[in-house]
Amino acid sequence: VTVTTRPAATMALPSSVCEGLSADLVFTLTGTPNFSLTYTDGTNSYNISPITGNTYTVSVTPSGTTTYSITALSDASCSAIASDITSTATINVVQRPTAVLSGSTTICSGTTANLNIALTGDQPYAFTYTTNGAGPITISNISTANYTLTVSPTSTSTYSITALSIGGCSAIAS
Repeated sequence: VTVTTRPAATMALPSSVCEGLSADLVFTLTGTPNFSLTYTDGTNSYNISPITGNTYTVSVTPSGTTTYSITALSDASCSAIASDITSTATINVVQRPTAVLSGSTTICSGTTANLNIALTGDQPYAFTYTTNGAGPITISNISTANYTLTVSPTSTSTYSITALSIGGCSAIAS
């Protein structure tokens, strides 16, 4: 009697991804190729076959926090049992930030004006702005959704937010 070891699998993926972007879900397989693997995202099941090596990568684009799990696995000789495929991987989808810059006022020379910046998304924020197209100036580690930017221009000026990010996710210009 020849006894063959059952196949086993683990999976890994980054802990977070920016909204609308993809991440690599990597399966690491032990056993004898060719493998057949079925995994789920909690809603849909996906079958991959044949897998000819001991690693396999799938690009995933979750719309929200998602936990992936392997539901079936077989190799050239055997099928896995539940205890061989207990690995799960969860990815958090980070909302892209938005910013609205407001405030228009007339000030006297040598005084200051407050511009309001309404921010959405997870904190902390970082944004870059320009004054009359010049600069740029970056402000980081903002921990409030309503930020006040105090400015003291020497002439009539226009302020623009040119970049915005949170946790590595950048805003999309509109």
